Amino acid sequence: MKQFLTIILLYVLLFATPLLGVKEFRPIQQWNHGDQGIYTVICDALIDNDGHIVAAIGKVGLKLITPDRIVFFAPIGLGPSDIYMMSAMCNYKTDAAFIEMTQKVKIFTKKENTYKWKETKWLKQQYYPHIVHRALYFNDKWFLAGEKALEKDEKKKDKNQQEVILLKVYDTDGKPLAGLVNRVYEKANAHYLMEYYLAGHKSSVFLIAENELNVYEISADGLKVVKETPLEIPAFYKKMPEDFYVFKKYDDDPLGFRRDYEYWKTSYFRIENISVEDDFLVIQIRMIQDPPHKKFALLFYNADNLKLEKTVFIDDYFIGSRNGKYYFYANGNPGRDENTDKCTINVYAFEGKQ
Repeated sequence: MKQFLTIILLYVLLFATPLLGVKEFRPIQQWNHGDQGIYTVICDALIDNDGHIVAAIGKVGLKLITPDRIVFFAPIGLGPSDIYMMSAMCNYKTDAAFIEMTQKVKIFTKKENTYKWKETKWLKQQYYPHIVHRALYFNDKWFLAGEKALEKDEKKKDKNQQEVILLKVYDTDGKPLAGLVNRVYEKANAHYLMEYYLAGHKSSVFLIAENELNVYEISADGLKVVKETPLEIPAFYKKMPEDFYVFKKYDDDPLGFRRDYEYWKTSYFRIENISVEDDFLVIQIRMIQDPPHKKFALLFYNADNLKLEKTVFIDDYFIGSRNGKYYFYANGNPGRDENTDKCTINVYAFEGKQ
């Protein structure tokens, strides 16, 4: 009898152990800032060394969000401590870097519970502009994502074609190293308004456009596209309609353009942000469904083989991640989603023993 009970107990432990080892994605902390609301879109953000949020808030400027305070810094202006026409931001060693237009990089360092200007760097530019949307300082190089038009080849028969690259790379001193991921458009469009996201993993950089579950993996050493991987597409995902990001003239410009722009950003299953954390490539997708469905889906792909492993549905807007923690703005991106008038930050993590 004892032997029989021992065998039963061993079977129970055998099948229960995997269940006990499953890590759950759940909230571990909440920052409540009450009436210190943010009432316009978070355009870009980073998580600094202290696990605090630096966010670009529409036309308002830059804000440092910590568990107990919100600090405004770098007002709009042309002085050393000001920011003018910022296009992207990223972590730079132990500091934060803010790219103005496409060539001026202002480095701010954290002092006395705020960020203060430290130095300015320059990235050497070519004639055609680069519409920068995201930046990444990785492997001692600057990676800037967004469309950059290339010079037209006079030998080509079709003069209406437009060739662009989606990624520009510079060395740490601002010298151009490479232009990668070429695309050729047959007719005029507004694809330069789309977001292009970057994330570093081991010796690679991932590049993803907002309208494609498709990853370009770039060697951070060789500066070439190692491979292009179409990601597994969830059953609920719907592609961007063909009439989005088309080029057209508006009789009521800029009102008509702004109307279309916000419609494009909120009316299809677009990618809102990406990150690499816990050996996952994490992608947040905006969901276009009526309640009771959640506003967003978080897709967790294995960062090495890019296989989809987890899907989490959530109402919170993904700001970024660092050191195993995932930071979200409660109920969505302010300026685009309802019930975001109070600044509440929810911090999530995978908990439980593996």
